[in-house]
Amino acid sequence: MSAMKNLPKFQPSLETFRRYFEILQGQRDCLLVAVRERRYEEIAAIAHKLEGSGGLYGFDLLSERASLLFQAGEAKNEKETQHLTTLVNETINQILIHKA
Repeated sequence: MSAMKNLPKFQPSLETFRRYFEILQGQRDCLLVAVRERRYEEIAAIAHKLEGSGGLYGFDLLSERASLLFQAGEAKNEKETQHLTTLVNETINQILIHKA
């Protein structure tokens, strides 16, 4: 039996979620600027944060798409980076719309 199974699941408070949504908005805005300016290291760094936080807060689709964006950013693949940024942005927008 894995020791991880014995750990309680992360259950953020309402205030923690509110703060996360604020951070998520800022990360999205920074991501869009980084993509427009083709700053691939920054794109990968932001995508990595989105991947981790998405998983932590239970937003699996965000985590999956951000993981792919991270890979595209690391590879400096402009076309794939732009496509995945659109998907990540749409996912974040859906999360923020349904936050209430």
